[in-house]
Amino acid sequence: GSPDLKAAKEVADYLGTVHHELHFTVQEGIDALEEVIYHIETYDVTTIRASTPMFLMSRKIKSLGVKMVLSGEGSDEIFGGYLYFHKAPNKKELHEETCRKIKALHLYDCLRANKATSAWGLEARVPFLDKNFINVAMDLDPECKMIRRDLGRMEKWVLRNAFDDEKKPYLPKVGEVHLFVLLLTYYICSVMLIRKIYFL
Repeated sequence: GSPDLKAAKEVADYLGTVHHELHFTVQEGIDALEEVIYHIETYDVTTIRASTPMFLMSRKIKSLGVKMVLSGEGSDEIFGGYLYFHKAPNKKELHEETCRKIKALHLYDCLRANKATSAWGLEARVPFLDKNFINVAMDLDPECKMIRRDLGRMEKWVLRNAFDDEKKPYLPKVGEVHLFVLLLTYYICSVMLIRKIYFL
């Protein structure tokens, strides 16, 4: 199984929340393609590939009686989380690429999240795309978003570090990494439903 599934389960256990996993077969994915394309209204291969698991996941979530989910759209774009950001030659070019990616979210990731969930009457909220959050995140010195292995900085280091409280950690650690970090990765095959959200 995916390491994301294991991490999601550990976080759910730590937080005391209900955890659900969805596994589907290749054939189930193929069988859903016609409906997926109908609902997302595009033939873009990458969007279809990413929308199919989200479509199936949304169906399962709706069947559980859930009406709203939180989705991580935008975090990779804002914080330079994609693997190719390793090749960013400097902070100026990294910042320009994050801006370009954010401006295109409505064409791909947000389209997918909105339409794949709406197909089942499920509302997806995207907290990383809150305007105030984006303003704060984009005002950060892009240097803190640079991937620097020599300094122990991996993808989305600044976001991961925001939850790094040694005295009272928000989430448990696996080695030197909070499990929260693992949950920020693309979660296509993992579903974690939290019925109550507390803002600390």
